[in-house]
Amino acid sequence: DSIVGGGGADSIVGGGGADTLTGGDGNDVFVFDTSTDTGSTTGPGVTITDFDTVMDFVSGSDKLKLGVAAVARGSEGFNYIEANSASTTFAEAQNRADGVFDIFGEARYVFQYVGSGDSAVGYLFINDHGDSHSDAVIKLVGIDPSKIAAGDIIL
Repeated sequence: DSIVGGGGADSIVGGGGADTLTGGDGNDVFVFDTSTDTGSTTGPGVTITDFDTVMDFVSGSDKLKLGVAAVARGSEGFNYIEANSASTTFAEAQNRADGVFDIFGEARYVFQYVGSGDSAVGYLFINDHGDSHSDAVIKLVGIDPSKIAAGDIIL
């Protein structure tokens, strides 16, 4: 599905399958059920497929509603970690995220990115089960680590 919001603050729900979501102007909330809406994998080393893509996410204005709010690393009870360098492919980004989940069992969200500048594509990997691999992912077009923060992920 391709879902496009209007000119104001929209709440956008993609539902099952690989959706392309565009919020448009305003402070938008992109709502996901991470168990069904954001791709899936059957275990470690299996590439995630059929994930949702957000085309125009704006940090500080838009929000990702994922069921559990993010807490940045360095804070007590943290569950969100960002990459400190770009990956060259999606598979490398997923492998890096899985490595973080393996080391930091409390991590629920790992943000990785591929490319840089305007061509950057960000991937928010999600671990719903507290194990050592990604369970889901959301693709954010045009996003690098300077354009997303833990506060963008809400309950």
